[in-house]
Amino acid sequence: GAEPEKGGVNQQNLQVMQEIFQNESIGRVLVADYTTDAKFVIPDIASLLDPKKYEVVNQDILVGLNNVLFGSGEKFANQNTKVEVFIGRLRQARQAFINTFLMPEIKRVSKELGFRSFPFPEFEKISLKDNSNIARIYNRLIEIGVLTPEEGVTAIETGRLPDSDESLNSQKEHKKNRDKGLYEPIAGGPHTQEKLADKKAQENEKLADMKMSMPKETGRPSGTGTPQTTKKVTPIGEGSKANYSLSSVTDNMNLAAKLIKSVEAELRKVHKVKRLNKQQKEVAEAVAEIIVVNEEPGNWNKKVKGYVKKPVDQNMERVEKVQEIAIEHQVGNYLAGILYASKV
Repeated sequence: GAEPEKGGVNQQNLQVMQEIFQNESIGRVLVADYTTDAKFVIPDIASLLDPKKYEVVNQDILVGLNNVLFGSGEKFANQNTKVEVFIGRLRQARQAFINTFLMPEIKRVSKELGFRSFPFPEFEKISLKDNSNIARIYNRLIEIGVLTPEEGVTAIETGRLPDSDESLNSQKEHKKNRDKGLYEPIAGGPHTQEKLADKKAQENEKLADMKMSMPKETGRPSGTGTPQTTKKVTPIGEGSKANYSLSSVTDNMNLAAKLIKSVEAELRKVHKVKRLNKQQKEVAEAVAEIIVVNEEPGNWNKKVKGYVKKPVDQNMERVEKVQEIAIEHQVGNYLAGILYASKV
């Protein structure tokens, strides 16, 4: 349109322009005169993202929530009830969000993408209780048998304990499994103890067989009653048929002590144990005595494995000579074998 002194605005043109804007099928062209003030309007993004506009809302939520949960002048029981009610409502709201919005969206997206299956979302469980101490209590109830394994897992996960009827039925089913050898405790139940007893009995039988196959000591054992007074006992080297080297006796006794350790190590391998019991140690000493009586000191450690497998005399000529020394000096076969090996 023209300025007022030049004829003004053409009314017909204005009417035509209105029709253009009302008709949706015709492209729109803005026709303006000098009175039109056009400018680009750019939204202020900084004001939209400014956290200040949420401060009032956050403060209202904080004050209101604290008042609901920890109102002044409330008793602990009332506060605890409020907290439980609030947590219950929060769980309900979470479930409603999943069922009414999130789950339908997951199904829709999965269908659009051609998935055969879709995930099921779950919120993390909310609990204001001290779960660690409660879990220890539940574990202890499982250990002493008050709770069955299934009841214990349910109690730890959900905090629900069975009533008397449920507990009775569960214990009956649990007893059937225990009778079959299931759910044995680490410390050992009846079935485990029965196996250990059988294994112990077998070991005792082996030890008894080994003792039966060992030769008996001849002569008077040391420390058994009053010393013999009817026979004159002469010191070693005086009035005896042989002389013995004191240094050789000392060396051979040290070798014999190491021999016992070697026999014990071999018995541990045979029985597959880390430590020998009292009876097994006695067997080790007996096997070492047989080796000392039958073999030369240089062959003692070499012959350990063979004598452990078959603990019997193998050099009868040497055994007879050792027994003569034992009778002559009134000592056991072990010391007599050391003396025989220490002859000069």
